[in-house]
Amino acid sequence: GLLVSMFLIALSIYRNNLAPEQLPVPELQGLTLDAALVEAQQKGFKCDVIKENHSTVSEGMVFYQDPLPDTLLQKGNVIKVKVSLGPEMGFVPDVSDVSFNEASKMIGDVGFEVGNVIYELSDKPVDTVVRQEPTAGEEVPLDEKINLWLSKHPDTSLPKMQNVVYLSRQQAEEYINALGHQVDSIVEVNSNEPKGTVVKQFPIEGEEVTADTKIKLWVSNGIGGDYVKNVNILLAITEDNTRVEIKYIDRDMESIVYSEALSKGDHEITIELKSKEIGEKVIIIYYNGTEHARDRILFDVGEG
Repeated sequence: GLLVSMFLIALSIYRNNLAPEQLPVPELQGLTLDAALVEAQQKGFKCDVIKENHSTVSEGMVFYQDPLPDTLLQKGNVIKVKVSLGPEMGFVPDVSDVSFNEASKMIGDVGFEVGNVIYELSDKPVDTVVRQEPTAGEEVPLDEKINLWLSKHPDTSLPKMQNVVYLSRQQAEEYINALGHQVDSIVEVNSNEPKGTVVKQFPIEGEEVTADTKIKLWVSNGIGGDYVKNVNILLAITEDNTRVEIKYIDRDMESIVYSEALSKGDHEITIELKSKEIGEKVIIIYYNGTEHARDRILFDVGEG
C-alpha cells in the first residue's frame, strides 16, 4: 500500500510539473485580427496568420481557425487563423460600342459575369452595347455582375435568332429572354466544354423567330470524351497502284488517317474520325501526292 501511494504521488508531481499543460483553444472566429491575437496570447497561445480574400467577410476579420474552439492544445502552441482581405476586386472593362458576344468575352476574361441584359432603342448596330452598369473603370468586387443595355431598332421585320453557343446557360437564357422569347427545352450532352456551356442551339443563328418558335439549347454536362464519326468515302481510281492518302484537319491539328496503294476501279472505304469538339472539320484526299478532293465533316452533339 505504501509503495502504491508513493507511486501515485510521484505521478501527480510529474503531471503537474513536467507534463505539458493542455489548455482549451479559445474562439477566435468573428474577431478582428488584433482582438484575436490578444485573446490567443491571454489564453497561452500564438497565432499563425494567413490573409485571404473572402467574398462575404469584412476586411480584417478572422473567418477560420485550426484547431477549433475548445480543442485541448499544449500551452504555447500555434493556432492557425485566416483573416479576410475583403472581396477580391477588379476593374470593370469598357464594353461600350462592341457586340454582345464580344462584351461577354471581355467581361469574362477579367473575372466578372454578365448580369441583366436590357434592350433599348438606338441607332447603333443591333446587339451593340450602348451602356453598362457598373461603369467602365470602376473597381468593384469580382462577384458583382455587369448589366448591359443593348441596341435595337424600331423596325417591323421578324427578329432573327442570335448566336448563344459557348455562352453559359444562364447568360444564354437571359439574352433570349431579353429578346422577348423563352427557352422551350434544354438538353444536357457529353462535351469537353465547361459544365453549363451552350454547345448547340435551335434555331441556328440568323433564322427568323416568331412568338411560336420553340427555342432549344444543348448544354454541356462537363463530362469529356471524344466525338466519334464514321465516314464512308467512295474512291474512283483510274490507274493501278495509285497511292491514296487522306488528311484529317481538326482546327490546328493535322493527321493522315488513311494511306494505301489501290488498284484501278471503285473502292468504298470507311474511316473513323475523332474530335474533342463539335463543329466542322476537313478531310483532304490525295492521289499520288496531289490533292484530288476535299470535304467538310460535321461533328454534332450525340455522336460519341
